[in-house]
This record gives sequence, C-alpha cells and structure tokens, in this order.
Amino acid sequence: MAIIFYSETPCYIKIDGNYLGKVTKNPRILNDIEKESFLTFIPLLNGFHSIETTLLDAFNLKVFNLFSDTIIIPVFEKKRNLVYKLIYQKNFNISSGNLLVTVIQDGSFKFYLDGKISYLDELPFNVENIEVKEINNVVFIIFYGIKTIIFAFDINANKLIYKNFLNDFNVADCFTTITRYNTLIPINIIEKYDYNFNLLSKEFEYLKKPHEINSKLLSVAFFELVALSADVKFLLSNDLKAREKEIYEFIGKPIAVFPYYKDISKAVVILNDRASVYSLTFLGGVISNILEE
Repeated sequence: MAIIFYSETPCYIKIDGNYLGKVTKNPRILNDIEKESFLTFIPLLNGFHSIETTLLDAFNLKVFNLFSDTIIIPVFEKKRNLVYKLIYQKNFNISSGNLLVTVIQDGSFKFYLDGKISYLDELPFNVENIEVKEINNVVFIIFYGIKTIIFAFDINANKLIYKNFLNDFNVADCFTTITRYNTLIPINIIEKYDYNFNLLSKEFEYLKKPHEINSKLLSVAFFELVALSADVKFLLSNDLKAREKEIYEFIGKPIAVFPYYKDISKAVVILNDRASVYSLTFLGGVISNILEE
C-alpha cells in the first residue's frame, strides 16, 4: 500500500520525527507507513499552523481511498490573534463620499472598509498597492501584491458583488477580466460583464496546443481544464463534442488533479467525497473515450 501526499499549501512532512521531504501539488509517494505513525506537516507559509496527527486520527486531513492506496491532503488552519500590524491605510474619494481602506496583519492579512461601504475580508497576500475605481455605482477595489485580487461593490446596496484573482482587467465599455491559469495547457479565461454583473461573454484562450506538451500527460491536462470548467471541445472527438455537458456531469467538479504514479498517462481526479483514476483513449489526436477505472 502506498500513501500519496498532496498539498495545495507547500509543506514539509515528518513521520515519527524524521523529515521525509516536501509535499506540494506534485504528489509525494511513500510506502510502508503504519497507521499509528505520527505525522507532522509543517507549512512553508508562516500564516498557518502545523498539523500533528496519525492516519488513525486523521486530524485536519482529507483522506481518500484509491484502490489499495491512500491519498492524504493536509488542511491547514490559519493562525489567529498574533501581533497587530497596520500595513496600509488610505482615504479614497468616491462620488458618495470618502472610503477608508485599511489593511492589517494579525496572523493573516485582512482589509476593512469604512464610509459609504462597510466590509471586512481576508487577503491571501501582503499588499503593495491599492487602486480604487468607480463606474455606474460600482466601486472596484484592486489589491496588488504577489498576485492581483479585485473586489467590486454595489454602492447603493452596500454589498459585495464580485471577487476574484485576475491577471488583467479593464472597466471601459464593460467590466472585462482576464485570469491566467498555469495548467499543462496554459489558459486565459476572458469574461465580460455589464455593470449589473450579468455575464455577457466568456472566452477561453489556450496558450499551448495539445501536441506541444508531453503526450503522456494529456489525460491530466484534460482534467485540469475540466476543473476550471473550460471549453474542452477542441480535445474531444466529434461524437464526444455533442456530449460535453454530459461529460462534465459524469466527472463532477475536481478539486485536485495529478498523474497516477503507476502510469502517468492516467489521471487521478479528486472530488470532495472521492478519488478516481481515469484513462483516456485518443484517436486521431483527440479523445474518443473516457474511462473511470
């Protein structure tokens, strides 16, 4: 039996006090681990608590059975109530008055708004700069750091109406967002909204062609795109193109996808409640069959 460790948050793992290396989105496979063994997961990011548990207790672990193997995903808790630190504070003038934006750190990064809009939320990174824009009674607050995240608020209703990580955006004739995902087949998802935040259009820009990646990883590439709810018709045979909606319903909404260690041409697909291995059949460069093993 193998134990497959996978983590969205990079961490080190210790088993019975012995360091056994790093765990990331690239799974780490270990064998012959007793269920009574003491596991320690040490996150590389300071804002999270370590996890100490066993396979029997499975405290703060998501555990999935995969044939005779077990997949372990640590679920880290954020640290709270550390020393308060003011990171950023600035008044912005909007049509309805001043808007005070404050960013603090107390174990995690948070921001709060005072003025016409009242709001409190966490930020996933430290802030280097903030930009505020207002169009048609919608206020956009853009936080720049190691990534860019945008929040949009309806001024009249005093409520959040949009929140997402973005690579680029503009607020000219409509609100246009561009979000890049560094999947095996990298993709830009381009969405356009009116200022009531009704989706006007959604486009997918693929930055590599299937033949430009390792052919053995095409199954993983396909399921990565499924996890993003992207248009995958370009990978499907004519018979399957007509069944794209049915394929999405059959697969579900993956929360993690990675190559199966026994055969990297197959994909491990993890949903909230189960893990499966899928194999794809290709004919003429496109997918002709999808098989859950």
